[in-house]
Amino acid sequence: IEMYNTMGGRFWKKSDNWLNPGRPVCEWYGIICDDDGDYVTGINMKDNDLEGTFPSALFSLEKLNSINLSGNSIDFPFDGIEAAKALEFLDLTHTDLTSIEGIKSLSET
Repeated sequence: IEMYNTMGGRFWKKSDNWLNPGRPVCEWYGIICDDDGDYVTGINMKDNDLEGTFPSALFSLEKLNSINLSGNSIDFPFDGIEAAKALEFLDLTHTDLTSIEGIKSLSET
């Protein structure tokens, strides 16, 4: 919900189930989960009219391995990204990103 609130969710092209309390997170538009539906493994909000700053709290999702935010008017703070231990794919092309300072905190495993 933090992502919806801080990134202009009510103006997104698609936001199916994001504010539906009866729907599990794995049924929210753009959220990808493991086969059992226990963990969020990906966020794919490509070209969805997101605005603002990506909430760094999402880096703490322990199985998050993919983030695609390309084609949105966003900023992406790399502060805290070292907590995203499973992250393998990050697409920030065609965004408002002005710096990659902090990305060096990622380590190759």
